[in-house]
Amino acid sequence: MDLFVIIAIVAIMLFVIVIFATLYVQQSGYLADIRAQLDAIDKPAKAPQAGEGLRRQRLEVIDPLFMLEAQLVQQRPDQLTDQEIQLVFETRGHVIRISDELRQLNDWMGAPYDLEWSDYFERLPLIRALYLKSNFAAEQELAAAQTETVADPAAPSANS
Repeated sequence: MDLFVIIAIVAIMLFVIVIFATLYVQQSGYLADIRAQLDAIDKPAKAPQAGEGLRRQRLEVIDPLFMLEAQLVQQRPDQLTDQEIQLVFETRGHVIRISDELRQLNDWMGAPYDLEWSDYFERLPLIRALYLKSNFAAEQELAAAQTETVADPAAPSANS
């Protein structure tokens, strides 16, 4: 009789273990389904993270211009160097590209969160003035070079 009781207790314990194992597997399946559904819901929320990354990238690109503006305020130069002009030109291209990418992602929030290049350029008054001055000077030099070639008396004329 003692052997029968021991076998019955062991059988009951095995039965309980099998039931708990079945419930555990079943709950794990349910939790995996819930996790898959939450991931599916969360994927559209990950798209704005791309927009936030672009905004951070835009700040990294425009930050050197703000630093340059602070340096120029202290130094008060008459013109920008070629490297500074190149920096402004490249920054302009990057900011416009990032703004276009934000629009394509439908993540453009507008002012004050997303600004156009012209808005950033207006916030850099000294760089803006010197950049426009250097741009006009380059155009004047080009125009002067063109008028010299037209008015050059050593150039052969069509009437000869």
